[in-house]
Amino acid sequence: MLARHFAARFARPGSAEPLISCAALAELEACDWPGNVRELINLVERASVIANGATLDVAHFPLSPALPNEPGAPPLALSETAEINLDHEVENLEVKLIGEALRRSSGNKTLAATLLNISGRSLWYKLKKYGL
Repeated sequence: MLARHFAARFARPGSAEPLISCAALAELEACDWPGNVRELINLVERASVIANGATLDVAHFPLSPALPNEPGAPPLALSETAEINLDHEVENLEVKLIGEALRRSSGNKTLAATLLNISGRSLWYKLKKYGL
């Protein structure tokens, strides 16, 4: 019920209420949600963006075995020599998302900032920071 509510909340303006497939709902119900509604909200919002108006299906939800709260999920496997650099990963993700927003907006920075839900000034700063 909550997943459907949040999917409707993140629907594109003017579009029909998004549908969530039965398989996706079954996957969501199989997960352990220890009172963390924010996690569900983020998951549904991400799936809504990926689906781009289509029916939300299992492929739109990152419910892989690596999801930490999924029953029976193995711990993340990192080699002893693997370096974890959160700043680097966040920067890579920002560059990808900014590029996608600019592609969708045909280079219109104001629209790209709106798609990213950030101010034009923030987008300008990030473009300069990453040399885009």
